[in-house]
Amino acid sequence: MKSEMLKIVPDDIVRTHKITLYSKFAAGKLVVGDYSVGNPPSWPKPEEFYAPQRQADLAILTSRLQGDFRNIEKIVREIAEGIKNIQERPIAYNTQLHDLGDKKYKLRKQINIVIEVHEDEVIAKFPELEVYGSGNTESEAILGLKEEMIALYIELSATSEKELGRLPKMWRRILKQLISCR
Repeated sequence: MKSEMLKIVPDDIVRTHKITLYSKFAAGKLVVGDYSVGNPPSWPKPEEFYAPQRQADLAILTSRLQGDFRNIEKIVREIAEGIKNIQERPIAYNTQLHDLGDKKYKLRKQINIVIEVHEDEVIAKFPELEVYGSGNTESEAILGLKEEMIALYIELSATSEKELGRLPKMWRRILKQLISCR
């Protein structure tokens, strides 16, 4: 905080020609100084008079700025980590499958599948059946998914109902609704 000039009062103008300068600082100290009226160079320069308070203010400001810089560095690290996480996530989108690409089996209706593009591979998923195909391209991944769906359909169709667990029974029901033999 800046110090405040409270008053300039003449001590004894007739005999000494001096005045007393009173200044009260924020710290509560009362500073009294005598300065000759006839000798202006003896008056303190403002930067000298306020130097202790300026140093304290500068120390506080420096401390605050260092804290702010630490906070900014932390935020920048968090943003960089977030960008890295986003870059590592696959690009995912939905598309539809209209056929199985097989002469013996056909889809009764189109189905929604999920395509995930990773850095080194593409994965096509049909989440309802927990089945997927992968490849270097979207086409390879979809082809792999179609083949897996047909293989699962054949395997579950050949297995008796009593031998299937709860989840495979559900898959079998879904596949029978979606796939038919030509």
